[in-house]
Amino acid sequence: MILIDVRNHGKSPQDKSMSYPEMVEDIMELADHLEVEKFSIVGHSMGGKIAMGCALSYPEPG
Repeated sequence: MILIDVRNHGKSPQDKSMSYPEMVEDIMELADHLEVEKFSIVGHSMGGKIAMGCALSYPEPG
């Protein structure tokens, strides 16, 4: 299990921009960096919107 602080939250880096498409890419870049090929995402509120963005942008596993 990996718990993620998205941009400008918790101890994550601060950035002037924090659009949903950028945060989706942050998730995918993290998965690539950690070499995680297949995963499920659960999110609440903003995290839920990011999870939906990931599903819409990357519908196929891997």
